[in-house]
Amino acid sequence: MFEEHRAHRAQKQYDEDRVAWESHVAEYRSLVDLASTFSGDTTSQLILEQGETVFFTVEDAELVEERRGPGSWHGRSQGVSIPIGSIGGRSVRYRVGASKGHFVQGEEQPTVIDRGTLYITSSRVVFQGGKQTRQCDLGKLVAVHHDPSGGILTMSVSNRQTPMVIRCGSSLSEALKFRLDLAIAHHNRTMPAFVDALRSDLHALEADPPHPPSTAVPPVQSAPAVQPLSPAVPLHPAPAMSPMPASSPGLPDSSVLPDSPVLPDSSVLPPGNPATTRPAMASAPPQVDSSQQDTGPAVAAAAPVPTTPSGWYPDPWGLASLRWWDGATWSGDVSGPGAR
Repeated sequence: MFEEHRAHRAQKQYDEDRVAWESHVAEYRSLVDLASTFSGDTTSQLILEQGETVFFTVEDAELVEERRGPGSWHGRSQGVSIPIGSIGGRSVRYRVGASKGHFVQGEEQPTVIDRGTLYITSSRVVFQGGKQTRQCDLGKLVAVHHDPSGGILTMSVSNRQTPMVIRCGSSLSEALKFRLDLAIAHHNRTMPAFVDALRSDLHALEADPPHPPSTAVPPVQSAPAVQPLSPAVPLHPAPAMSPMPASSPGLPDSSVLPDSPVLPDSSVLPPGNPATTRPAMASAPPQVDSSQQDTGPAVAAAAPVPTTPSGWYPDPWGLASLRWWDGATWSGDVSGPGAR
């Protein structure tokens, strides 16, 4: 039961990983096709230079800059406070003396100063908002930092002391970074190397699909094989004796036997008397465990024990001279002196 649940869970996880992998591969293939064929679009919302094309447009982008928060006064003031009267029941005082408190400015925090449209072209990055406009030439770009968690793009340029920070949201984070890299590759004339790098990543991704779960179930350890019981020790047959001649289980002479002879209890017989044991029939072959039938040669059956033929034999209990043996057990028929 537990093995089936674990196999079902592993198969479900594999199906989810397979779908995610196929989606990633399809997305990467579309990026390779886009990089190989796309050369930019045109727009009427921005005045483009000659030969300039637009690679990406983001609406409702945010321009972020560092702004200080409100400050506060710290320290205590010293001097003398003198009451000079009251107005409306409230006391009016005049303070004389120097104040030694100082003003502490607030800490700088990233602050959204405007919202507008971001354009990434083949030669620059332009933010056009309702209050602010920023432009970053790709030829003067020094460094680019991308924060995928918030879709924040930080660009440092050589003609500005502070970097240009644009926030577009996590949903457009990857697309924003790819289109900027594509525009930089077009501007720097490095498109062949850019496309080759994408194809190399695609081949590595295609060569590493999720592995299906193993269907092999670990073997369950079985209980140790039960050794076959030793065959029962055969009972000793009655001692071989020469039977008295008789044609039937009757008396060899004219004496009359009692109708219901009473045999003594075998528990009171003298110990060691060989006649107290019944002759054994042919013993059955020993049972062989089915799990060991093919692990060795066949076990030969025990040879049958010969039986003593029926006839008159000396009475083993000593109650009479002779007692009738029917071939399997002693009967109650006796004969000779001592018969009762």
